[in-house]
Amino acid sequence: MELLHRAFTSPYHGKAVDAFCEYPEWINEAFSSTTTPKYYSKFCLIIQSLGTSKSHLLLELHMKGIIILYMNLQLPSNITSVTHQSYPPQDVLPATLLTENLGTEANYSAQCCTFFMAIFKTICEYMSTRLESGSLEDVLKQWNNSMCNLLSDNHGHFFVRLMTTHNDKQLEEHEKKVTTSMLGFKDMITAYLTMRNSLDVLFNSGEVHKPKLVIALDEAHSLSMVTPYKYHPLTILCRAISLYSGGAARVRHDAVWVIFSSTTSKVANFAALWPYLFMDGQLIFPPYSQLRWDQMADPLNGITATDMAQAGHIIGFG
Repeated sequence: MELLHRAFTSPYHGKAVDAFCEYPEWINEAFSSTTTPKYYSKFCLIIQSLGTSKSHLLLELHMKGIIILYMNLQLPSNITSVTHQSYPPQDVLPATLLTENLGTEANYSAQCCTFFMAIFKTICEYMSTRLESGSLEDVLKQWNNSMCNLLSDNHGHFFVRLMTTHNDKQLEEHEKKVTTSMLGFKDMITAYLTMRNSLDVLFNSGEVHKPKLVIALDEAHSLSMVTPYKYHPLTILCRAISLYSGGAARVRHDAVWVIFSSTTSKVANFAALWPYLFMDGQLIFPPYSQLRWDQMADPLNGITATDMAQAGHIIGFG
């Protein structure tokens, strides 16, 4: 595991990060247009094959002064034995919440809203407390040094706090006997706006459309499986994103984006709410697919087929 970890913490070569950062700036400007609001929600997709350093790219975005919340949602069936662990590792708490033991569509919709509510509330509390005594630059550096080091205790502790907030809210709503259709929605919007207003120094810094917060969901194909209740989790999750990223958020140009990363294009095959099907223009932004084979990888012509699967070569291929 440590060897795999070093592959992700070593210097990132090439201009892929610079190139990719232009993409969310462009789509944020397009989404925020007040003349023709034609896009469904503030999320985008990275769809590329293995070996193109998608995960490394997402983590490396912190070098651009962006708050990165990285979550790996790989399915348990894709996680190998303890002696041959995959990397980046699965983030067990969010992965369990979003991909396992899913109930009805209404229940999962409420769960997604509460999930984002917990994210916004936890980030707001973390950043607000530290901004009272530190500069924005220092606080961003402190956040990303902790949260982009996937083996650090802080990375795991954040999700413990997030899940505590999530579970407390679900218990509160259950005790109030709130109807399922209302669960989490209002609280998600409130938490988003509270975060936005409390972290005004962040959202008003730099260029208007430069990403300020990126919620990165890696191995997102785990969300594309059909549940026993005949819905795709990704469809419901994207619907929740559309609820908080529309309205006032659209007008204010808030550069808060969810990025789904996957090796398969099936993550793009979900159904938006039917009224949006008749809107002019595109429903979602085209997937980003401009990454190339890792330029630092070992040359293929010098490796025999029988040696291809050795750990050292796999790491070298990105």
